[in-house]
Amino acid sequence: MGKMKRIILNSLLLVTLMFSITSISYVAPTKVFAATSTTSKPKLTSTKKTLYKGYKSYSLSFNNLSKAAKVSYKSSNSKIAKVDSTGKVTPLAKGTATITATVKQNNETYSLKAYITVKDPYIKFTATTKELKLNETFTFKANTYGISDKISWSVSDEKIASIDSSTGKVKAKAGGEVTVTAKAGKYKKTYKLTIGKLTAEGIYKKCSPSTVEIIAKYDNEYLNSQGSGFFIDKGVVVTNYHVIEGSTNIVITTSNNKKYKVNKILGYDKELDIAILSIPTNNTSLVINKKGAKVGEVIYALGSPFGLTGTLTEGIVSSASRILDGANFMQISASISQGNSGGPLINAYGEVIGINTLTYYDGQNINFSLNIAQLDKVDTSKPLTMTEYAEKYKSELIEELYEEQIIVEDDALSTSMETCQTIPIGFCAIGSTETPDNLIDYYKITLETPGILHLALSSSSLFLKGDIMSLSFTLLNKDGTIAYQSTLYKDDDEDMDEYAMWIIDTELPAGDYYLEVKLDSNYKDGTNSYFVFYSED
Repeated sequence: MGKMKRIILNSLLLVTLMFSITSISYVAPTKVFAATSTTSKPKLTSTKKTLYKGYKSYSLSFNNLSKAAKVSYKSSNSKIAKVDSTGKVTPLAKGTATITATVKQNNETYSLKAYITVKDPYIKFTATTKELKLNETFTFKANTYGISDKISWSVSDEKIASIDSSTGKVKAKAGGEVTVTAKAGKYKKTYKLTIGKLTAEGIYKKCSPSTVEIIAKYDNEYLNSQGSGFFIDKGVVVTNYHVIEGSTNIVITTSNNKKYKVNKILGYDKELDIAILSIPTNNTSLVINKKGAKVGEVIYALGSPFGLTGTLTEGIVSSASRILDGANFMQISASISQGNSGGPLINAYGEVIGINTLTYYDGQNINFSLNIAQLDKVDTSKPLTMTEYAEKYKSELIEELYEEQIIVEDDALSTSMETCQTIPIGFCAIGSTETPDNLIDYYKITLETPGILHLALSSSSLFLKGDIMSLSFTLLNKDGTIAYQSTLYKDDDEDMDEYAMWIIDTELPAGDYYLEVKLDSNYKDGTNSYFVFYSED
């Protein structure tokens, strides 16, 4: 009996457990379909977006958008940004456009707007510096916007600074200014970097090898001028025109004491007082800075005052611009003297900013340097050999002198009374005699009415050097007989150099007369130059 009860109880327990398990297995879970049954309003995940012309497209996305929703798109300006049926926006041109997404969901219609700005791709610096000391380093950094290419780095002058093309790390090597360039594809961004200014010692070390001394002579014998100059390219020297004006032989001495004859004048401008010469040599050249200067800026003058080659003086810019005789000068306080003409005016970075030209001797430190930017005005399209220049100069000089009432001797005419030139009243004549072949020159004088005639023969002037005592001066009649013999006038004033001239001062009847200028055949120095002055009472 007890055994039967246990069996019955166990059976009841099993049935109970079975019903319990069956009940648990029929409890169904609740399913939530958010995308299909949401009642929230749809929204764009972003309503403002910046894109870059020709770069990546952008796809609009939403929050609270049901799977059953229907969406259409439209651009307010498809020339700037177009949109396709999937919501992909493509940037086409710089500007702004509004993309409107029309959403139909849960029996509602929603108009959602995305404001698109399209920019040109660009590079932006994120780490820069304006100045570096010598041997100092700095790493430039930049980001690209709308550009897939990587940035590469460069500098405008590797003599002044070097840069790692991949990292942007700059090392300062010499004084001056360089441009740092970040480039990605066809886009670039630049930044000005100043390397520490040079000391006077640094200026001399950098610039003196490019500075020269110039000796200009007439007829390879008479010193015409001594000045300075500087290289701007291989074999190309800049100087003042007045340093070489009228010369037939120009010798340039470089810093290593080598001498070169100028073979060509590449160009010159008398009004600007600039000449560009050519010599057969390789050399270091100075860097030209045409941006001008600021008042108070430290500058240096380098040249050969009184033949003292390689002289360096320091000063400041007293005035950035002075217009003198139509040319643009900088007024400077750096000392310049005779012989500095044509030398470079240099800024604190070792760059040429001017051509040292003139000084006010009655002032103190009032000196002037031509602005180097005027170098571009010199015509170099018709270079001249020295022979061609001498012929051109002589022709131009004769025209100019005649306007100033000066006659220049014509060697082909002056050897004969029959062919000689006439000296008009109030004019003077310039000429020369030479041993052994050209001992006598003639000139014709015509007295329209009887009167007192004044003639003077001199061999002393700024440009003409001769020996007056080796010359004789005689007035002849038409038949060659002597009309009047000159007398010597000599002034030995202790306050002036000895000065002498032959004088003809006499009253004569009207008629034609001839001046005879005769050189002593024993004269040893070759050419003897002279002036003849003519006037009447």
